[in-house]
Amino acid sequence: EVEKIQQQNAMLLQENKNLKKNLASIQEQNMHLQEELVAAKALQDKVNTLENKCEKLESQKKDLEKEKYAIKEDLMQIKEEKESVLSEKEQMENQRKTTLCQKEEVQLQVQIQKKEVDNLQKTINDKAKHLKELKGENYQLNAALFRQQMLNKIQEERTLALQILKKQKDELEQENKKLWQENE
Repeated sequence: EVEKIQQQNAMLLQENKNLKKNLASIQEQNMHLQEELVAAKALQDKVNTLENKCEKLESQKKDLEKEKYAIKEDLMQIKEEKESVLSEKEQMENQRKTTLCQKEEVQLQVQIQKKEVDNLQKTINDKAKHLKELKGENYQLNAALFRQQMLNKIQEERTLALQILKKQKDELEQENKKLWQENE
């Protein structure tokens, strides 16, 4: 009977040793996962910053589109004025010189407004390109965040396994202690 108990004790000690080895390995994995979690949080902060920048750029783009629309309206009005001036020129040849001056002035305004529209269009295109780049970066960060969430899930599962192993270890140690006491 004593020999049987000694054999059981030896088996339990070996199992306890294996459990301790597994526990150390899981703790090391847990430490690596903690480091990756910190990195994921930093990535999340960067995602939030980029999202804020995207929102600001969207707002700026809308403002620029409103300005562009207003300038187009002005251009339409200027074109109508130009047509009116040309019509007056045909009807009143005796005022041709005055009308010609008005026409040149209107054309100058059209050129200035057209240049402004071109500049605004370039700005809108630049902002749209920048926004597209930010969205691409945001997509990559979201993918990285998803991978990190999967790692977190694995960490939770390993933590649960670690707790089960610890509980089993505690139970084995209690049983071992009880067996030693019975042996004494």
